[in-house]
Amino acid sequence: MLLSLCKANSDHAEGLDYLFAQAKEIACKLPQGLPFIEIGTRAGGSALLFLQAIKESGIPRPLITVDPYGKGYDREEGFLPPMGEERYRSAMQVLSGFCLEHHLNHYHYHMTSEDWMSIWDRSGCWVDGERLNDHPFALVYLDGEHTQENVAREVNWINRRMALGGLLVIDDTENIRDPEYPSLRELWSVGESIGNRLYVKKEEPSFANVCKNNGQPKFAVVTIACGDAYQKIAKLTHPTIKAYADKIGAEFIVIDKSDRSSPHWMKFQLHDLLNQYDRIV
Repeated sequence: MLLSLCKANSDHAEGLDYLFAQAKEIACKLPQGLPFIEIGTRAGGSALLFLQAIKESGIPRPLITVDPYGKGYDREEGFLPPMGEERYRSAMQVLSGFCLEHHLNHYHYHMTSEDWMSIWDRSGCWVDGERLNDHPFALVYLDGEHTQENVAREVNWINRRMALGGLLVIDDTENIRDPEYPSLRELWSVGESIGNRLYVKKEEPSFANVCKNNGQPKFAVVTIACGDAYQKIAKLTHPTIKAYADKIGAEFIVIDKSDRSSPHWMKFQLHDLLNQYDRIV
């Protein structure tokens, strides 16, 4: 019954059963509180589907939707026109009613994805005393403005905020099947194309197959040892730490020199390393 309602409020109903199964798997697997994100809400069909997946999982998490609705733009051939405020009110009524009935949390940002991304990290979206902006995303569904430029911008921003084990889904992929952007080409190489949607799971990187990036390893294990007392400790502990770094394919880095007046400021040298490594321990 509900899936029929989702299909009735969706631009294209093909593959919604598979989308629901994937969303429910993520909803059941990832920790509570990690939000589902949908960019491009329109009539609310897919948003309703995600709320149902959250409901059936029994693990509380919010759904955040982003859509400007009334925003005007030059329509290209093959693109659907923007939805107006009447459609916005109708979609929010359906979603709010479902959330009220089943005690779920839904928050809508009435703006473009570009505007939303510009404020997300510095805004405050709170649920039960927790700031959602600090949580990685469990699932992201991209169904907004489908130009390659816009999708690439969204993907690059979202990729740094996805939870490990999370799922990125891109709808209407006919617009990005031959992408000029490297980030989109990479998604096609690792994702699964089902119908008109691309599914990409955020997997834990393999330390055994560390790639080289501009001549530098992508991972580093860093320790700080300043002063005679800590140098003596380092003689005992650093061999074990280095062995661990070698085991996982990371570089072992010791910060033991500083041009600061106090050794407590040495930790800020990590800032320079962040430009060279994808992950630092």
